Amino acid sequence: MTLLVLALHWLVLQGMPLDWDGTPSAAPAAPVFSTRNIAPPPPRP
Repeated sequence: MTLLVLALHWLVLQGMPLDWDGTPSAAPAAPVFSTRNIAPPPPRP
């Protein structure tokens, strides 16, 4: 079970840039994953 979870995390995270990978970039890369894909509803009056 643990190996399944680790493999799943690896598959999901392999495309994400890591901050500690040691490759400096001139401009920050666009986020690969965002938790705010859906706009919040407008506030009630």
